[in-house]
Amino acid sequence: QSKTINIGREMPTKTETNLSATVSATFGAEIDLNYSPLTSLEIAALAKVLELSPPEKLHLTCCGLGDTELKILSKFFSQIPEVWITGNNLHGNGIQTVVNTLHQAPTCKLERLDLSYCSLDASDGPWIARCMQYVKKLRLHGMKSDTLPVIAAN
Repeated sequence: QSKTINIGREMPTKTETNLSATVSATFGAEIDLNYSPLTSLEIAALAKVLELSPPEKLHLTCCGLGDTELKILSKFFSQIPEVWITGNNLHGNGIQTVVNTLHQAPTCKLERLDLSYCSLDASDGPWIARCMQYVKKLRLHGMKSDTLPVIAAN
């Protein structure tokens, strides 16, 4: 039986220990950390949890993820059917990290990926096109209008 774990604004004093204990207590759960800026300790704890028991859904909307955090977490995305990383800055290296990680995974369970409002633009178009090879549904709300022709051309 799946449970939803919602750790957000109502828990402003998360620590590595309570995050890890709370999340790892449920196997197959939805991990929802939306609107919770994550510290490096929390990223490390989340990575440990994802390694031990990947959830069915991982929602990390507006968590302040950048290149460093994506390098740590994206290696687990291929094991999770649904990942939302909406509202994080993926322009440049961020989207490349996600795509390269999916490409290197021996098997990919990722079906739905939400990259809405991630500061993506035309220069990210080729990476977005490559990302579409690995997922069934890719959400891209809030992109700049010049990005779509570049994606289509790739």
